[in-house]
Amino acid sequence: MESSGLTLKFPKCSFAVPEINVFGHIVSSRGIHSDKKKIESVVNAPAPKTTAEVRSFLGLVNYCSRYIKDYSTTTYPLRQLLKEKTKFHWGEEQQSSFVKLKDAITRAPIIAHYSISAPTRVVVDALPWAVGAVLLQQQSDCTYRPIAFGSRSLTETEMKYSQIEKEALAIVFGCEHFHLYLYGKSFEMETDHRPLEYIFKPKSTGKPPPARVERCYLDYRNTISP
Repeated sequence: MESSGLTLKFPKCSFAVPEINVFGHIVSSRGIHSDKKKIESVVNAPAPKTTAEVRSFLGLVNYCSRYIKDYSTTTYPLRQLLKEKTKFHWGEEQQSSFVKLKDAITRAPIIAHYSISAPTRVVVDALPWAVGAVLLQQQSDCTYRPIAFGSRSLTETEMKYSQIEKEALAIVFGCEHFHLYLYGKSFEMETDHRPLEYIFKPKSTGKPPPARVERCYLDYRNTISP
């Protein structure tokens, strides 16, 4: 640390403890999970009654988004209320999204620590308005645990893509989102859309894949499994 020019403030240090709180995230030998106080603040939050309250709630939930699978999909009905010139209306879709978010946070798994040598898998999926990906690694008991979750909303143009194009976009998103974990490493890409095998194996069709998909195929050492 001295050679790197770093200094520590002793009162802020913790030694020989089973876990520590790092900016609202609990880090231990088991992995990483959200602080109980953060979870309680989300669970106890009342249903928003104004656009400003929706924005405030989403800001609160976003702090825990790294632990929530398909976060962009789940928050979609709420985020629609933030669009310019959109009249506030709290309907069944918004209430369902609100409840699902609270449930997802209380059930969120402990994120495992990344290992550079462990077998790695990326599971991707695409929905009409979002794409999502989960980075998994095999543990000592041969089970796979999540290392990280990622998702994003589709643009208006991307929403018009065919389903196979959306699924291909999900693969590209997964590779780019987890680039620091995947680049230069062999890993398995899992998708539930079998036709994608042929897009990523152009020799079988004689047709080159879309440029962005081709770059993804060339940049990463992955195998596609349906």
